[in-house]
Amino acid sequence: MPSTFKADYKQIGDMLCSEWMLAEMVRRAEQVAAVARADTPVDETGPHPGRARDSVQVRGYIRPGRSRRAVGRAEGTAQEWLYIEYGTRHQEARHVFGRALDAARG
Repeated sequence: MPSTFKADYKQIGDMLCSEWMLAEMVRRAEQVAAVARADTPVDETGPHPGRARDSVQVRGYIRPGRSRRAVGRAEGTAQEWLYIEYGTRHQEARHVFGRALDAARG
């Protein structure tokens, strides 16, 4: 006998914004941040050694709008992150956060 499934979109939406979902997204972002911190290059001879590594932070929030959901975000806030991640014509891209996402995916 075939079974049927009828989605309750209100309950699915509530689940995507629940406290436990937010905690899980933050936990996963913490894993990404830990890998990114370990992989961040540190120039001990530069003017701000370790600033990029120390600027890696995690935040969790509920994304507003029609597609509300829990979000965990790992990000580097130091101004040099753009150059570290994507490189310049003088410096090769390191893709620290890209590799951290791949590693945390497991």
